[in-house]
Amino acid sequence: MSGPSFRVVRLDGPERLPEALTVIHDVFGHYEGNLVPPSAALKETVDSIGRRLAGGAVFLAEIHGVA
Repeated sequence: MSGPSFRVVRLDGPERLPEALTVIHDVFGHYEGNLVPPSAALKETVDSIGRRLAGGAVFLAEIHGVA
């Protein structure tokens, strides 16, 4: 039995940064209060992710076209 197929996409511009931020907060929000030290992921903003994009690359994993 195989799991869901997914693909990793590189963000080429700022259009999907809000979507990336939502994914980061949704995923890491499940660990809030359970990680020691706490993850800094919940402090990310569209601007901070944009700075990462400007300085390199930002990637999203998608399943059926949804990040």
